[in-house]
Amino acid sequence: MKDIAAVIFDLDDTLLRSDKSISDYTLGVLKKCKERGIYIGVATARNELSAGSFIQVNDFDIVISNGGARVTIGEECIYKKMMSASTVRKIIDIFFEIGGNELTVETEEDYFWNYTTKPEGSWAHAKYNDFSNFNSPAYKITALLDTPELAQHICHEVDAIETLNFRGEKWRRFASIGADKVSAIREVTKYLGIGISEIAAFGDDYNDIEMLKAVGMGVAMGNAIEEVKTVAKYIALSNDEDGAARFIADNIL
Repeated sequence: MKDIAAVIFDLDDTLLRSDKSISDYTLGVLKKCKERGIYIGVATARNELSAGSFIQVNDFDIVISNGGARVTIGEECIYKKMMSASTVRKIIDIFFEIGGNELTVETEEDYFWNYTTKPEGSWAHAKYNDFSNFNSPAYKITALLDTPELAQHICHEVDAIETLNFRGEKWRRFASIGADKVSAIREVTKYLGIGISEIAAFGDDYNDIEMLKAVGMGVAMGNAIEEVKTVAKYIALSNDEDGAARFIADNIL
């Protein structure tokens, strides 16, 4: 196995178990990484607020949030890629024109949602907004749409944005082109002075595919979708079996 300078994890269904916990075994492996001088980081679709408790507990060096639209190293934000207020407004207008109902918008300051049922848990911080007069730049929009074709229609109508799906869900993400995990990781390598070949990354979902293809050690979780397993260089045990931590213990540490 090659020398690794940084390990980066998706959160949900990757580093986190299905009950959203992190085992003592995994915590111990993360601590050993830091003791060895290996940077540890997360690359998550969550914003920093909803990922906050996991970030604080583990003292991650690198936080790639909003699906890659924002990168923080230590206390410094080194990269951000936001949609303009006019782009956000256009997406919202088209969404409602095609019969959409529920969506979320993540801005610099807050997380807004026109929820039909009040959110709980990691999303309890969401602020209600009906989006009728919404006018703010945003990192990303997630919209509840029945088919990928409806999401592609929005992308066709709005310049310089892209969309992706999440496994088993009808939520579709919209963000600026370049607001992705690979672009974020490239910014990390420039800032830290390391090569992308020196990074090990772990993931399970569609938004992890390009990340796993780009890094030196791309690892799919045992519970990953088949599209992720196909492109990964390695396959670990599942998230509920501490797959990422056990892979690191056996192959990196």
